[in-house]
Amino acid sequence: MATLGDLIFTGANRHQGVEGGVRIWNSFTGELIAEIGTSLNSIFGLAVSPDGRFVAAGGGGAVFGQRWEYTGGVEVWNLEKKQRVARFGEEELFFVTSIEFAPDGKTLLTSSSPRPPQQPGDHYKRVRLWRTSGFKTLETFGECDGGIASARFSPTGQFVVFAANPATAGANTPSVHVATLLRQKVVATLLRKKEPSIYRHDVNSFSPSIRIWNAVSKREEPELELPKGRVRGLAFSLDGRILASCGSSLLSWNFDDRKVIMEFPQKSSSSCVAFSPDGRILASGGGYRFEPGRPYQDCGVTLWDGNTGRLIAFLPHERPVHSLAFSPDGQRIVAGGERGELLMWSIESYG
Repeated sequence: MATLGDLIFTGANRHQGVEGGVRIWNSFTGELIAEIGTSLNSIFGLAVSPDGRFVAAGGGGAVFGQRWEYTGGVEVWNLEKKQRVARFGEEELFFVTSIEFAPDGKTLLTSSSPRPPQQPGDHYKRVRLWRTSGFKTLETFGECDGGIASARFSPTGQFVVFAANPATAGANTPSVHVATLLRQKVVATLLRKKEPSIYRHDVNSFSPSIRIWNAVSKREEPELELPKGRVRGLAFSLDGRILASCGSSLLSWNFDDRKVIMEFPQKSSSSCVAFSPDGRILASGGGYRFEPGRPYQDCGVTLWDGNTGRLIAFLPHERPVHSLAFSPDGQRIVAGGERGELLMWSIESYG
């Protein structure tokens, strides 16, 4: 999801099937204004240029039967003409986990997931800056054996922060989830392949971190270390003073001194986070289920007082929420649901 003034841009990342269109909505009425059809199977990241002229969509893939069909890379479209002006990154990028234009519009930021072991070309650098004049690679960094869940520019454009989840401890690590996989017949399906690759991972062996790239000095600064688990989403306050991170824990950081301000008492893991324009409210979204066919739990959006950590409200939904944004006046919050649905709440009464 991306926003520009009173417009909302959405794209779906449905693994089972194809939906590569970018939809443009009116945030006041919820009316669908326009739709752009891309050549991507699914869209995993969206960004609108600061001048409002272009939208960039990052691709991933979709499942057809038991076969993955990948459409990685980025497409850039001229919004006025509804014409594609660039298609790039197919070789360099696998699943594009996030995408964002720099505040000055001169560069585009992407983060991506690692390629499967059988696919060549994985050089471990998961974060890239691209010149928007010609869309050629400007910088590559973020070396990581795992994936980068999210990357964001600071409001000044001087820093790039990215959520790094290193690979798990390895093939011989005990896992409490092996029994679940057996019940779901996942292991049996893999064994029918000629050369199956089966790994057991301990999800608690992750040591996630928020890493910081200085785009001026072109070097990485000391990282922000988190408790074990996963880090999934990042968001800056409008003034750039506060950074929020979500995942296994929901935290706010003083970005100047790189220290934790507060940990919010979330009930379960969150996947996305956003600040209201005035920085007063922090919103987090998420939801999960343990096994296919089981009921979802804790799905929806939670509103927090960004200064005290007080729970303001929980806005429930029937399925997980994967993206969040506030309207420019801070009176409404919009969220992207798991099935591609756009959700909208008025939050004028919350404070």
